[in-house]
Amino acid sequence: MKYHFLLVFSVFAFTFGGNAQTRDDFRTWQTFSLKGDITKKLELNLDLESRFENNSRQVGRLFFEPGLKYKIKGETRVQLSYRWMRDNDQIWWGNRHRISLDFISGIEHRRWKHQFRLRFQGEKNGYGFLDHRYTQPELFSRQMLKSSYYLSRTLEPYVSLESRILMLDPRSKLSAGFDRFRFRIGTDYKISKALQAGVYFSLQQEFRRKTNDRIFVLGTELSWAIN
Repeated sequence: MKYHFLLVFSVFAFTFGGNAQTRDDFRTWQTFSLKGDITKKLELNLDLESRFENNSRQVGRLFFEPGLKYKIKGETRVQLSYRWMRDNDQIWWGNRHRISLDFISGIEHRRWKHQFRLRFQGEKNGYGFLDHRYTQPELFSRQMLKSSYYLSRTLEPYVSLESRILMLDPRSKLSAGFDRFRFRIGTDYKISKALQAGVYFSLQQEFRRKTNDRIFVLGTELSWAIN
C-alpha cells in the first residue's frame, strides 16, 4: 500500500512541477461505451466521447471509436481500434483519424489488480485541415500502468500513470522522445450486471513544445455490456 502512494506522489511531483511556459486548461470529458462478446475470446466494443475545452466552455473534440479485443490467455489481451475524430481548431472543424494496436496484460493479488498496456498509435488529419503537413501521419507509442482495488462488489477505485513517446511527427522538428505524461485517479461503480458508471480526475502535462499545456480533466463514463 505504501509503495503505491509513494509511486503516485513521486510521478505527480515530477510531472506537474512548475514550468514558466506552461498553459493551463480545465476540461470535461464524457464517454459512453458499448461492448459485447462475439465469441468466448473475441469482444466488440464501441466508444462515443465528447470533450469540452477552454475551461469547458466549448466543444473541442467529438469521436467515435469501434474496436475488437481478443483474449489470448488469462488477463492477456490484444486490441485493434479505429477512431474517427471531429476536432475544433478554433477557426474551423476538421476530421482526424487514428488506428491503435494495444497489448494488455495484468495480474491480480488479493483485492488488488495491476494492469499494463502498451499501445502503438498512428494518427493523421483529414478533411478540414489546410496545411499539407497535417495530412501526414504522426506515430506514437504509449505505456500505461493501472492499479485498482476491489473496495466492494460495486465500487472499484483506481489510479493510473501513462507516458507517451513521440516516434514521428512531420509537423514538428522534434526528435523522438517522451512528450507527454498523464496521471488519473478515479472510481468505477457497478450499477448492475450490464451497466457500469465511472468518474475520474486527470492531470496531463506536455513536454518539449513551444507551449507545454497542462490539462486538468474531470471525466464521467457510462459502460453497457449488451450480452
